[in-house]
Amino acid sequence: MTVKRLTAARLAGIPELEEAFTDTTDTKDVWDGGGTQPPSVGPHVKALQESLLAMGYALPRFGADGIYGAETTAAVTQLQIDAGHPLHEGHEWEHVLGIAGPNTMVHFDMFDPGETVGEAASASGVVAAAAVFSESPDNLFAGFDGSTSPPTLLVGTRTRRRVRVERQPAGATVEFAVADPTVATVGLTAEGIVVGGERAGKTTIRASSDGVVLAELAVDVRDGREERVNFFFVADASEPRFVTALDHEKATLFTLRLNRVYRRQANVHFTLGRVEDVALSRPVGPSFGPEFTAQLEPFAVPGELNVFCVWEAPPPAPGADPSIVLLPDADCSDKMTLPHAAAHYLAGGRPLPAEGLATACGSGTDRRRITIALADAMRS
Repeated sequence: MTVKRLTAARLAGIPELEEAFTDTTDTKDVWDGGGTQPPSVGPHVKALQESLLAMGYALPRFGADGIYGAETTAAVTQLQIDAGHPLHEGHEWEHVLGIAGPNTMVHFDMFDPGETVGEAASASGVVAAAAVFSESPDNLFAGFDGSTSPPTLLVGTRTRRRVRVERQPAGATVEFAVADPTVATVGLTAEGIVVGGERAGKTTIRASSDGVVLAELAVDVRDGREERVNFFFVADASEPRFVTALDHEKATLFTLRLNRVYRRQANVHFTLGRVEDVALSRPVGPSFGPEFTAQLEPFAVPGELNVFCVWEAPPPAPGADPSIVLLPDADCSDKMTLPHAAAHYLAGGRPLPAEGLATACGSGTDRRRITIALADAMRS
């Protein structure tokens, strides 16, 4: 079996990082030791620190010193939040601990702004009869849209995404060419290709064998969009009081959830703004209906997404301000209530295609998905 390898040039080929990237035993992590073991040290740690600095994370006291200390742990923790760290199996809430294990190495490989490199692959000499682009199991919900013809890949500038390529027969030789290499680059991987976004624009990657074009992939490279999200934890003036069961810790984790959906699929990055308690001067009762929203408006920050955590709330009323979201304690079973509401905010209240993330809770569709049509509708 061919082992996957890192494709961020700054990190590729460094043994310790390659091991952490593919490890499934939790024994190859690069970390601070957790107070029970010595911290990771060496050139591989320095490479991660240089990657953090290149991505814009500050290491003001020690810089890239090759020692995985508290400063590096804090920067990696913020990367996990910004990148949308995957949900751990068996846990309702994500745990971000600043450890560079396999999931976090995916973040480094995806968002390091340096050059993109493929893996060396020898030509088999067998002519391919067919090639099909599909979503990579290693980059699920990361910008690939197979519903379009040809399929589309949305990539952020100075980031990279993996795409699976199925060949017939398996192992046959397929060449890949980018119509405009100033927009995107392409490299070979064990499962197919890695696409690097160079500058905002659109281009096409063509897969061919023996001079015959077998398949095309549309590539849409987009600059990042920065947004702030504020969280307010609401209580009313009833006796006894009605108050949200959510706490301040969830603000960071909800921000992470937004980034898991939007940073990877639409290149929209949410940063956490205000986190405050709000005590209303009037009683509301068991259901926080639209008639009470006016009490919240003075707390909302203009031009930002404002999430008011409440005990129970009805669906948004038609024409409601999309920048004010009522988030009830009881989330939809798919945990997509907030990302769904954020789609309407990002679209400025304009109608959205009824697909993927824009569908209602219980619709039977996978609401983790942002199609290219949805991404276009949310374009600022």
